[in-house]
Amino acid sequence: MKQLTYVLGESLTTEQMIQMVVEDPDFVSARSRLLILFEPHCDFRVMRERIRVGAQMLPNTTIVGMTTMGEVANDIVVPTRTVCTFLLFRNSQVHVDLFDCNGTTPRKAGKQLCRKLGSYEHKQAILCMQTQVNLNPAPFVEEIVREYGDLPLFGAQAGIDTMANDRSAIFVGNELCEKGMLTVTFCGEDLQVKPVYNLGWRTIGNDHVITSCTEDGRVATIDGKPAVSLYQRYLNMALDENFFDNSAPFPLVIRSGKELVARVPISFYEDGSLQFPCAFERGTHVFFSYAHPNNLLRETTTSANEMAQFLPEALVLFACVNRRVFLGNARADYEILCYRHACNSMAWAYGNGEIMHTAEGGGLLNSTIVALGMREGAPKGEPPEALPDPIAATGGRPIPLSDRLATFLDTTTAEANATISELEVLAKRDPLTGAINRRRIDEILHYEMSKRRRKNDLVLLMYDIDFFKEVNDTYGHDTGDIVLMDLTRCVQACIREGDTLGRWGGEEFLCLLTELSMDEAYAAAERIRKQVAQTNFLRVGHITISIGLTSARTNDTAESFFQRVDQALYDAKHAGRNCTCIR
Repeated sequence: MKQLTYVLGESLTTEQMIQMVVEDPDFVSARSRLLILFEPHCDFRVMRERIRVGAQMLPNTTIVGMTTMGEVANDIVVPTRTVCTFLLFRNSQVHVDLFDCNGTTPRKAGKQLCRKLGSYEHKQAILCMQTQVNLNPAPFVEEIVREYGDLPLFGAQAGIDTMANDRSAIFVGNELCEKGMLTVTFCGEDLQVKPVYNLGWRTIGNDHVITSCTEDGRVATIDGKPAVSLYQRYLNMALDENFFDNSAPFPLVIRSGKELVARVPISFYEDGSLQFPCAFERGTHVFFSYAHPNNLLRETTTSANEMAQFLPEALVLFACVNRRVFLGNARADYEILCYRHACNSMAWAYGNGEIMHTAEGGGLLNSTIVALGMREGAPKGEPPEALPDPIAATGGRPIPLSDRLATFLDTTTAEANATISELEVLAKRDPLTGAINRRRIDEILHYEMSKRRRKNDLVLLMYDIDFFKEVNDTYGHDTGDIVLMDLTRCVQACIREGDTLGRWGGEEFLCLLTELSMDEAYAAAERIRKQVAQTNFLRVGHITISIGLTSARTNDTAESFFQRVDQALYDAKHAGRNCTCIR
């Protein structure tokens, strides 16, 4: 495949660009042709004329595009000319679908796309562009992810030329849409794709809970208080025309799979609510985040070097203008140059929010760079020399005060998080055996009971050591402690990774087994019992355990469930010990 990218202006008109493209041999021989337009001005009259000319002069080319972000902050330089990129496929195909949400909902549109995707062969990735006005695209993305979660989904929400003008648009062919979404599904048996995602922001402080919000991205309260109070309390921010500039370096982040997803407020209201470009769900836990500029640049450099190793023949990238606000123009330009090093013909744009979901997680994003590299067939040629560490390359210069403060914050936050992690382990684990403690297993038991959907899919196993008092009396409590630790390791090795083992107290232990029939659970219990009996414990030799077993019933509570397994263990003791009894 081949990518051709042009920037229109006084020296290059739409007609002149098209004349050059149609004479390119790769354009002539391409099986499938896609033209993507990034329009930096929300002048629909100019856009319609450009689309009309393109459709007339390129009858066998699919044309899609969107508006992009304008100047959102003082001294921030963004592209002001239309970018056109042609993707010319030798063997692959593209399927374009437009969903006008004036007549449907994003969720219904997502379901409709999923039905279409079922008929597209050799799907490799989906490009998605969405308008921003009065539209929550999250349900659309959710439907795609639910059915095709392993299929890379990337793109952006269409931008606006000023923060005061909320007009945005997407277009397919001659059709311009101000409320909807379009997708381009890339299909090809030999089409290779590589998605990348760069954030670089890190969580800081405690989590907070979204307590009131709407589907259009407006958040009324956080922790039960007006949303703006969060920024006033922790950042001492005034509610004035500089609100976006001041809040941009500190996005709120949530976890999505293995990824962090950022959200930046774009405006505030007199009632104390905040407007975000992407919607939250009520009850979502959010964190403040911060970034060290060096971390962002290093992460971008690393990702761009990985992309270069892929040897893409085409690359499309969407960046968040918030990165430019935070990094400044020079550093933000460097990030783009890193990816141009991987693919010189790449095209990029600033949207009003990014989209990236892979098997690792993701969704609707802010403050990120998302990109998709593509090629047909095996890599051709050798990758370029890797870009050097951008920070090491600038060594010897004085370090700005802001960078030193960011390093201090980075280090102290890492130390605090390490301490919190240690405290969380201590709060959940039995300090002697390492098994989870009684409080934690009680929490897990109540949670599993609340989500149980069918009978006999949850089994509780309880065991204790037979005649353990004699072990302590004969060999001492230190030896008894060693027996408890070794026994825990022995039992842990016998159960599945997803099963839960906890110390209930003394020599009594509980094991929670999910998705097992009673016959399967009994076999597991007997396997544990026999393995313990065959194990030679230090100084003590051989010991035995008694086991009680029961499965959850329709009307069970956590309390009735536990009482029954406790009685089953009592039955095993009175049946002669070293056996398994069921209740």
